Amino acid sequence: EDDVADLEAEAEAAQELVAELHAGASGARGSATAPAGGARVDEQIDAAALDTLLDEMHGVLNAAKLDEARATAARQQTFAHEIGPSHVAPAEPLYRAGAAGELFAGTNLGVTRVALKYFDGGSETAADEVRREMAIQMAMSGPNVLQVYGAMTLDPSRLCLVLELAPDGSLLDAMRARSHDPLPATELARCARDVVAGVGHLHVRQVHHGDVKSANVLRCTGGVWKLCDFGLARAWCTTRATRSTGGGAAGTLPWMAPELLDRARDRRAMRDKVDCYALGCVFHELLAWRTPWEGKLDAFVIHKVRAGERPQLPVDRRPAATLRPLDEAMAQLWAHEPLDRLLVDLALVTRVQCVVEAAEVADAAAAAVAAAGGGGGGGAQLSLIHI
Repeated sequence: EDDVADLEAEAEAAQELVAELHAGASGARGSATAPAGGARVDEQIDAAALDTLLDEMHGVLNAAKLDEARATAARQQTFAHEIGPSHVAPAEPLYRAGAAGELFAGTNLGVTRVALKYFDGGSETAADEVRREMAIQMAMSGPNVLQVYGAMTLDPSRLCLVLELAPDGSLLDAMRARSHDPLPATELARCARDVVAGVGHLHVRQVHHGDVKSANVLRCTGGVWKLCDFGLARAWCTTRATRSTGGGAAGTLPWMAPELLDRARDRRAMRDKVDCYALGCVFHELLAWRTPWEGKLDAFVIHKVRAGERPQLPVDRRPAATLRPLDEAMAQLWAHEPLDRLLVDLALVTRVQCVVEAAEVADAAAAAVAAAGGGGGGGAQLSLIHI
């Protein structure tokens, strides 16, 4: 409801501006003292401004309708997917770096192993936010999107999402647990492919994630990497968001695109392109094995990003030959201008899949060399240490 109210307010403001420009253009045409050439220029400027504002207003109104429909669907789904507190049993806390809310491993109906994500609530508005997040995550269900089983929202003081359990934790957890021992190149490439597939899955459905980062990339059963935390996910053209650094920009600062750090540009930011930029930052994490701008102050990061600078790979973390295409894609994904960024689509998934296959071939060759040298293949199998 808050999303829709904000969008309607923006649409009303745009309509007022359009009316003022109409009045100004009529006044310029009717002025006897205005130079004829100047009046024509003013009319051209007015016409261009009117076109831009009207286009933006249509986008805002369409987004408002879509958000309203999603809000209605969320309330309807609440009855089907509301889980009673007696149906779930928290077992042990989960410690996830950068996670929002309290996390527990537990069971649903005494059988299914799940993750329980508890939120600080206290209001019906907070309960609506949880229902909205659940509805979007269910609607976006896919191979690289974390599964959601339901929610507990009837008691606003104790809100909870019941989610698929990711036993190996997040990419950020892996970086923290093995800071001097990066994952094998094959696993890094698979992670990149799965995250690209997850973001592309959302974009095809006209939804942007809004907070793509290592903490929101989980390694699930079977070694599949999945996107989680849809608290900032919105339909394209929606401008309202929460959990931000201020000034209306939403996300987590080191992964935020330059247009989100500029108040004048944020309102017109193309949200799918914001995800593209954040995906480039995740590629940087995979190659550098650290978060973007790690250890830097917020003011420093904002200044550098707005100036077009990007974090550099450490000297001791130059990518292996098989991962160099990820370095190239990273530069295209986090380009300064939104329209210069790579589309996150099937073509990019295919491109990264080629990196996976090249890494697997390199692993097989290394295993063959080790076996031929009498090493017994001891170095051939490298896997993610469970966190």
